[in-house]
Amino acid sequence: KYIKHLKNYEDARLIYVTPSSIIKEELDMFKEYFIDKEGDEYKEVFDRLHVFSAEEFESELKRLLEKDKFINWE
Repeated sequence: KYIKHLKNYEDARLIYVTPSSIIKEELDMFKEYFIDKEGDEYKEVFDRLHVFSAEEFESELKRLLEKDKFINWE
């Protein structure tokens, strides 16, 4: 559902924060599996799906605010 939305709307972003490092690792593995299965055109989609652990959330959110062209419009 979320991947389809990101595929259809190029300006969309999704941020998912998990308290579990195991869940984050599983989602990272799923990302690689999905790209291998569906093709490289999904790399850009997964670049807009941001999965963070609770520990890295604050620093990664600050980075997104500075670097992401659809979040930082300056």
